[in-house]
Amino acid sequence: MSLNDRRYRPIPRDYTFEIIIFCLEQGPLGMAALNLLPTYLVWSLLPFVSSLWSLAALYVLMPLTFIVVFVISMVLNSQRDAAELWESKRCKMPDWTNEKETGVRFTDKGLLSKYKGKKIPIETAIELYFNEKIDFLDTKAVLHRRYDLFTMTITMGHLKWFLGTFLGQLTGHTQERDAREVGDVYNRGNDFYGWFLGPSMVYTSGIFHQQDFQGESLEVGQQRKIDHILDAIHLQKGERHLDIGCGWGTLAIEAAKRGAISTGCTLAKEQVAFAKAAAKKQGVDKNCSWIIDDYRNIPKHNGGKKYDKITCVEMAEHVGIKNFQPFLRHVHSMLKDDGMFYIQMCGVRRTWCFEDVCWILFMGKYIFPGADASTPINFVVNQLERSGFELHRLENCGVHYARTIEMWHDNWVDNRKEVVSKYSEWWYRMWAVFLAWSTMIARQGTSTVYMMVCNKNMLADGHSVALKDGSQPKLNRTKLFIGDKPIAYQQ
Repeated sequence: MSLNDRRYRPIPRDYTFEIIIFCLEQGPLGMAALNLLPTYLVWSLLPFVSSLWSLAALYVLMPLTFIVVFVISMVLNSQRDAAELWESKRCKMPDWTNEKETGVRFTDKGLLSKYKGKKIPIETAIELYFNEKIDFLDTKAVLHRRYDLFTMTITMGHLKWFLGTFLGQLTGHTQERDAREVGDVYNRGNDFYGWFLGPSMVYTSGIFHQQDFQGESLEVGQQRKIDHILDAIHLQKGERHLDIGCGWGTLAIEAAKRGAISTGCTLAKEQVAFAKAAAKKQGVDKNCSWIIDDYRNIPKHNGGKKYDKITCVEMAEHVGIKNFQPFLRHVHSMLKDDGMFYIQMCGVRRTWCFEDVCWILFMGKYIFPGADASTPINFVVNQLERSGFELHRLENCGVHYARTIEMWHDNWVDNRKEVVSKYSEWWYRMWAVFLAWSTMIARQGTSTVYMMVCNKNMLADGHSVALKDGSQPKLNRTKLFIGDKPIAYQQ
């Protein structure tokens, strides 16, 4: 197999991911119960450990051993891949003294000798950049050339965060923890987000028709996406619409402009303050209402009423793997039987490589804490079907997200002076890396965005049975999906 084949050909993966998912779904108590059986089997097979104290010790050691073996294998395999594929004799090493070639300037000159003739682990390079020990002359250009400059290896920095924080996030996701982690992110400041999102204030992927930047603006792409969502759920005047994770309210406001009675829910009071002002300015404040609370508490605010249409655009990643099935069942319970549910999620590919892992750890640490439900799409589809939804349409729009993020990056760079003045150089650099790296990640399919339209998978259909006792099903798929209705967006 050629070097290029080894670098770029996807590697089939085993069922380790599915096993981890299954364990996480059980929650801490469920995982504790699952640990009993293998612990007892090992204890019963070892003749020299027969006391209850040895059983208790094994009960603790079994999961710890699994974590240690998993971590060590990831570290060693990442180092092996880097050495064989990107640091072999056939690979050119960067000349860090040549700023024009590398695009990297060493402000800490002592590091030049340390990394002479070597590539730098990407996590280490990013931390050096954040701490102003090196500069990226053009962040997007440097991240575009990242394989010439950096290695995708698991470092001690990764391990400290994974073991010290990430495992707790995976098994947590209480209302209090989500409010603290998610609310703090989106209450940072509307100006912070406005400096890269632009006037539309939409923190999700747009949809574009032109491949060149001059052909369409970010705002055109975002408006097209919003129109597409509302068309996809067949939103009608007078219908009750709920947007879970409404952000700055743009989608809910557009739904209200179509005559719907729209409610937006978010954990961030800063977002709602912006949304209220925007709704009033556009003359639809009487058709909009806002909930600042956890999604689990929505029925407490609306008297338990059900909605005709529910949307959830890139928020479900934050509910966590542990809570994903309960989240979907909750949505199912709030939706009318003949209603429609639109869910849009960022996901990662199943045949991962070590850059994917490095990027996921970076995103979890710095950008989206607790967003561990960004998974391969098989997990999401399985969860939707388990919870009683029928998936009508699924569409991958990752290349559109790459374009969107790149436009965000360019906005951010254009507003560097304002960002640094208000929030500091550290914040500017962190977000510049996030947007530049994520552009490349979305281009190559490491992470993508899935647009899904669902309806309740009722056991009978209004067009499949005829009943005279008043229990005729309301959902009629024939009327809903045959006709001049959107099925897929991209042609």
